[in-house]
Amino acid sequence: MDKLRENEDKIIQSNNKLRSVNEELKTYDYAVAHDLKNPISVIRSYISLT
Repeated sequence: MDKLRENEDKIIQSNNKLRSVNEELKTYDYAVAHDLKNPISVIRSYISLT
């Protein structure tokens, strides 16, 4: 029974760690998307002027 409780605690810790890493990835994803959208918007604006 102790081993089961130990494994359950490890799973909970792993899930918490995964949630934390997932939040970091969401932040990174937002930054990358923003960095890509800005130059594309500038290019589109420039093309529409010509």
